[in-house]
Amino acid sequence: MGFRHWVRRGTGQALWTFLCEVVCEDLCQPDDPPFVLQEQKGLLVHALAVLSVLYACQDQEAEHSEADTLLPLVGSMLRVLQYHREVSSGPGQKEKKDGQEEEEEKVDEQLQALIQTTVEFLSDIITDLTKDAVCELVTRGYLTEKTCVPAVGSMLPQFSPAVHHLVFMLS
Repeated sequence: MGFRHWVRRGTGQALWTFLCEVVCEDLCQPDDPPFVLQEQKGLLVHALAVLSVLYACQDQEAEHSEADTLLPLVGSMLRVLQYHREVSSGPGQKEKKDGQEEEEEKVDEQLQALIQTTVEFLSDIITDLTKDAVCELVTRGYLTEKTCVPAVGSMLPQFSPAVHHLVFMLS
């Protein structure tokens, strides 16, 4: 039995639902302050990487329920990119002590892995979103100017087709 068959048969769907709940309800809640990203980045990068693989292997007929899992997941990824912008542009980011540089390099590697995984996965999802799904993202408050600007900035120029699709869906 191949991996795609496993995803279609329900086990992959159950894993998808479980990981979406973990990401959206435990690791990246809407009211979390930006520093939570620093605490959760190691777990988030692994969860999003698995979700990305499951998303890529989904069957065309076997869609993930947008209302139940996909839209909140997109909202969480948008918040990750927003939090990253807030953390990286926060006060005191330019002041470094000699003893902190090596530790910050390791932290930065984890954070960069999370941001890259998030951007790649988000761009894949965005290119598949319908106009109705984008409207629902806006209605639910997941897609706002505050979340959209950092996401678009993170996706450009490498993922410009996804950005163009998003702009088209918003217009």
